[in-house]
Amino acid sequence: MNTLWATNTSSPWYASSCFAVSFPIYSRSIALAKLLYAAPAWWGFVNAGDRNRLEGFLRRAQKAGYYNDSLPTVAAHCDQADEQLFSSLKYHHIHPLSQFLPPERKTPYSTRSRPHNYYLPQKLTSLDECNYMFRVLYKDCF
Repeated sequence: MNTLWATNTSSPWYASSCFAVSFPIYSRSIALAKLLYAAPAWWGFVNAGDRNRLEGFLRRAQKAGYYNDSLPTVAAHCDQADEQLFSSLKYHHIHPLSQFLPPERKTPYSTRSRPHNYYLPQKLTSLDECNYMFRVLYKDCF
């Protein structure tokens, strides 16, 4: 059995077929990792032109066969990264960024469930809308 496996895995056909199957998976994971590195920090500062360029990269990868059209867009990936980081901040109080969260609001009433129980900080400048904390605190709050 081992000799049969060794002969099949060492054939040129096996190597080329494994490369053809695994290369899109590896290239997609590497490209998305590089594309979405520290996305919660920079996503708020991206303008519409930059977003179109990022989506264009995925469209070109889709045409080349490296990215499936059923997979999420760059905006969906960045929103998911924002949500994951915010849930980590909410539930792990030893997270280094949790010190930047505003204080929690305590209400004696039994109201509808909310995305979070933090006070909403006041927006002072237009840059505050780009800031990660402001983005996630004001997201789905109304």
